[in-house]
Amino acid sequence: MGERSLKWGLRLLGVALFLGPIFISLGANNWDPKAAVLPSEAELNEVADAVKGVMGGGFSPDTLTLGSPSIVGDQVSLPAEFRSPFNIPVKIRSFSIHFRADGQLLTLNMKESAVEVPARGIASFTLVGTYGGPITVEPTLSGFSVKFEALGVQIEFKQEV
Repeated sequence: MGERSLKWGLRLLGVALFLGPIFISLGANNWDPKAAVLPSEAELNEVADAVKGVMGGGFSPDTLTLGSPSIVGDQVSLPAEFRSPFNIPVKIRSFSIHFRADGQLLTLNMKESAVEVPARGIASFTLVGTYGGPITVEPTLSGFSVKFEALGVQIEFKQEV
């Protein structure tokens, strides 16, 4: 009888450990499932304020400065300078910029594998890519993609123009 009781006791303990936290959470939130699962407005505002503190002044037109491209054969090299709006050090993991000209899509990718950017600091890197032939019109920006790492969290932005 002792072994059989132990089996049932362990089964009931498993059920209690599974359902107990659910009932406790619901009871603490007046049995409202939405309040038990979703954060409150005050908690969301707290997170938004913390993110604003990290972002500093936010992105501006001078956050990214592109230099003059150099072309050797079909290889394009474009120096870039990033002025960090962040109040914490970040690492740029990848950066791509896309241009359209003469019906061609020209994609330039960051040459370096990663670039460290100090808090509110400046970092330089090079964008490289190839193109299929002579370009007769001024290239227009069609989009970009950047992946940051900050405090161990990777953040990716993609923007089509």
